[in-house]
Amino acid sequence: MAVEQMHPGTGQRIGHYDPAKLGSSLLMQVRLKIGDTGPEFLLDDREIEFYLSQNQDDILRTSLDAVVSVIGSLTQEGVNFKLGPYSEDNSARVNYYMRLRRQLEQQLSSINAPLMRQPTTSPIFGYDMMSPDRTKWGGRGFPFDESSN
Repeated sequence: MAVEQMHPGTGQRIGHYDPAKLGSSLLMQVRLKIGDTGPEFLLDDREIEFYLSQNQDDILRTSLDAVVSVIGSLTQEGVNFKLGPYSEDNSARVNYYMRLRRQLEQQLSSINAPLMRQPTTSPIFGYDMMSPDRTKWGGRGFPFDESSN
């Protein structure tokens, strides 16, 4: 079900979320990833589109920027959030987005981790070097056994 929020004064759309467009819309994918799916949107569509353009359409980096922005706006709002008959402690929302920020940073750091390269030298030890079977070493005993030389 698509959700839309309009600006009360200008009638301009502030945000929208349509799960049917998740496969084709980066905006919808970012909204889903950060949990900003309405009915009251934390970010304007234009803000998310700006972050997408700044991050070359990278959803993970855009989500991280969006979460940082949401944290900033939530901390400026004060302690409590009240909308009609509903109220919510704002600190719980800030804590949620702080955890989400850490998760996104961890995902991003694991993607950007340097690749381990294959060793260029031969291994010093083999898995069977401590084996009591001396025939594995040509019948001479262990490689470092001086008595068999």
